[in-house]
Amino acid sequence: MICCSLTSRGREEAAQDMQFVRGRADVIEIRLDYFEEPSSDDISYLLDRKPCALLFTCRSKAEGGRFSGSEKERIALLKECISLGADYVDIEWSSGASEVSSFVKMEKSTKIIVSSHHFEQFPSDLDSVYASLKSSKADIIKIASMADSLSDNLVLFDLLKRAKKESVSMIGIAMGEKGEISRVLNVAYGSYLTYGSLARGKETAPGQIPIEHLKKAYRVSSLKPEGLKVYGLVGNPVSKSRGFLLHNLLFKEEGINAVYLNFLVDDIDAFVSDFRDFFDGLSVTMPFKSSIVSSLDELDPLAQKIGAVNTVVKKKGKLVGYNTDAQGALDALLEKTSLQGKKVVLLGAGGTARAIGYALVGKVSELMIVNRSADKGEELAKELGAVHAFLSSIDWKSVDILINATSVGMSPRIHDMPIDRKYLDRLIVFDVIYNPLVTKLLHEAERMRCKTVSGLSLFVAQAAHQFTLWTGKKADPLFMEDCVLQYMVE
Repeated sequence: MICCSLTSRGREEAAQDMQFVRGRADVIEIRLDYFEEPSSDDISYLLDRKPCALLFTCRSKAEGGRFSGSEKERIALLKECISLGADYVDIEWSSGASEVSSFVKMEKSTKIIVSSHHFEQFPSDLDSVYASLKSSKADIIKIASMADSLSDNLVLFDLLKRAKKESVSMIGIAMGEKGEISRVLNVAYGSYLTYGSLARGKETAPGQIPIEHLKKAYRVSSLKPEGLKVYGLVGNPVSKSRGFLLHNLLFKEEGINAVYLNFLVDDIDAFVSDFRDFFDGLSVTMPFKSSIVSSLDELDPLAQKIGAVNTVVKKKGKLVGYNTDAQGALDALLEKTSLQGKKVVLLGAGGTARAIGYALVGKVSELMIVNRSADKGEELAKELGAVHAFLSSIDWKSVDILINATSVGMSPRIHDMPIDRKYLDRLIVFDVIYNPLVTKLLHEAERMRCKTVSGLSLFVAQAAHQFTLWTGKKADPLFMEDCVLQYMVE
C-alpha cells in the first residue's frame, strides 16, 4: 500500500489535499503536529471527509515533529483519534512501554502502529529494535532509520523478509537519498506500506518520493517479489536524473516485472561488490563510466575500445559492460545532419566524450578535442587520432559541429555555458545534457539561428539500446517520446 503523508497546516488545507490524493494512495497520514492547535473537532472534520483510510500521527519535536504542547496533551489527542474511529494511529516507542501498552489495550477498531525513528544514523542493533517493538504486541510495528550507506537498505530488506516469515506486520523505511530505494522496494519485501509525499517540496521525512511516481512509475503496489528484476542508475549525483521515469514506464508498458532505481554511490567498487547479487543491470553515469570497468567480469568489444561503460548486463551471473552512448550519439546527430566531410569540436574528455569520440572517428573529416584539463584532452586526442585544441586557437569559420560532452550547464547550474556565445555562429550545436531540456548553450545557439541537437535525443536513443540489452525487446520510440513529453520534462 501507498500512504501519502500530508504537510497540511490545518483541517481546511488537509481536506483539500485529501481530495487531491483520492485514487493516488491507499492511506493518508494526517500529521496533527503540523496543525497550529489540533483538536478533536479537526479529527472529526477530516474523518467525515476521508477519501480512503486515515492514519493519524502527532510527532513531538524530539521525534522530528512540530508539536509544541505537553506530552500529556499529545497522548490525549492520539487517544481521541482512536475514540473517534481513526483507521490507524501511530504512537512512538519512545513514548514509553507503559504508554504504548495503554494504546494497544484500548477497545477499538483502530490499528495501532508502534514506531521507532532513527534520524541521526542507521542503528547497529536493528535486531534489538525489532525485538523491542515486536514485544509491544501492536498491530503494526515501524522502523524508520536514516541510511548511512546504500548497504543499509539490504539490511532492512533482510529484516522485512524475517518479519514476513514471523507473520509480523512491519513497516520498514531507510530515510535520506541513500534510502530512497527502500521506499520503492519495501512493499515487495513485505512492508505493510510505504510513505510518499503529496509533491516535491512537501516531504515530511527525508527521501520521500512523490506518490505520483510511486504509483504510476514505480508501481510499488503491483511489483511481485517472485522473479522481480532490479535495474538502476549508479552515479553521483543522481537526484536530477529522469531515467527512472522512462525505464519504469517502459517496463510497465511491456508488462515486465522489473523496476529501475537511482543508486547514489560513493564507492563504485564497494557498491558492485555489495549489490552484484541484487541487481540485474545498470545504467552508469558520472563519475563512474571509466572507473566501473575494473569491477566488471567482461566488456563488450566497443566498451573495451572506448574504455568507458554506461550499461551493465548480468549474464549467467557475470557482469558485462557495454557502451550505448556511442550509438545513441550517432542516432541523435544523424537525425539532424550527415557527418561526411564535417569538422567537429568536441568539448570534454570524460566517459561520454570518449564514447562520442569513438563513434565519430572515421565518419567526420576532422575531430578536435577541447578539455579544461589539457593533459586529459591531449591523451584522448592521441588515442582517437584526433587533434587537441584550445578554444582560442580554433578557426571557427571552418567548424561544422560543436558537441558539449561536459557537465557545464546541467541543473542546478543552468546559467553556465561551456564556451562563449561568439563561437556559435552557423554551427550545428549538440549538447548531451538533457536536464534542463534546453540548456543555456542550446538557447544561445537557437538565438544565433544554429541547428541544435538536444541531449534528450541522445538520452532516448541510448536508453532504447539499454532496454534491448536488458530485456531482449525493442523499445517503441513513439512510446518513449510520449513518456518524455508527458512525464520527464519539468
